[in-house]
Amino acid sequence: MSEEIVGQLATLPPNQWTQALKRLSVVDRYLRLPSPNSDDVDRCAAELQIGPRSFFRLAAPVRELRAGVLPRPSQQGLHSTRERR
Repeated sequence: MSEEIVGQLATLPPNQWTQALKRLSVVDRYLRLPSPNSDDVDRCAAELQIGPRSFFRLAAPVRELRAGVLPRPSQQGLHSTRERR
């Protein structure tokens, strides 16, 4: 396991490590597929009990970590914290 991933796991509370490691395992398996298709996405997403869209959002930062790039924080929810005019 790379230092970047260990560093990211270290930021989580210990009670979330098991779930994070399972997600990492499933995403890694998906990323190692030579030519993943929509059935592969559906199967992996179902294994994690999430939808395909959520699976892609989960896989993106893992792909970045594997490439040695620290993932950017999510932009989701930023609009809800801005003051409405």
